[in-house]
Amino acid sequence: MHPPQNYIFILGHMRSYSSLLSHILGSHPEISGYSELHQSYRSHQDLIKMKSKISIAYDKKLSTSYLLDKILHNQYSMDFNLLQSNNVKTLFLLREPAQTLKSIIKMSFNINNMKNYQNEQYALYYYEKRLLMLTQYVRLIKQGSLFIQSEHLLDNTSSTLNFIENYLSLNTPIREEYNIYKYSGQPLHGDSSKRLFEKRITQEKEEKQELHISNDILKKAEKSYLECKVILEDHCFTM
Repeated sequence: MHPPQNYIFILGHMRSYSSLLSHILGSHPEISGYSELHQSYRSHQDLIKMKSKISIAYDKKLSTSYLLDKILHNQYSMDFNLLQSNNVKTLFLLREPAQTLKSIIKMSFNINNMKNYQNEQYALYYYEKRLLMLTQYVRLIKQGSLFIQSEHLLDNTSSTLNFIENYLSLNTPIREEYNIYKYSGQPLHGDSSKRLFEKRITQEKEEKQELHISNDILKKAEKSYLECKVILEDHCFTM
């Protein structure tokens, strides 16, 4: 008999270490899903589509209790009733703005459909609008979500993974090592950097980007970040 189907949605933004977290969780024996599926969730049919996509991503029939996807863009909408369902767990990821914007801009030079993000104003627009949407989601969910500061995955790994493990009520620990799958590192499926292929969390922080971001852009991004962080901390379980 298969376990009851539950769902994990990582709600974050680009360059928030969501690929790292997805691979860690997707390598756990009770969770399936490691890549970005690029779809909305408005009805039960979307959950069926989700399961089908994840099954293809693993090349096998699924039998885990959790299915996982990450949503990083406002174009993919979430039904608010779904987010409040008892069989849905939501994890919010938020990374500080300076390195996030620099990382987005750097990534945009390597991906054809991201050329607009080479403009710091465009990157800021995405960051501001995405954080605003995260605050809207968490206010509607009201309670029961988890908030992880992205940096804690690297600088407080053990406690962070234990915190997530308890939140999901998993039967075995979440490990710092993870698997690489057929869509890992491929464009449109998540992070394509070499760092992902280390197959474990490394304590060395991502090399700081040397790109220059104007002070005006950083001030606006910092304002959005602090406002979002306060709201997430107020509505979510936090470490």
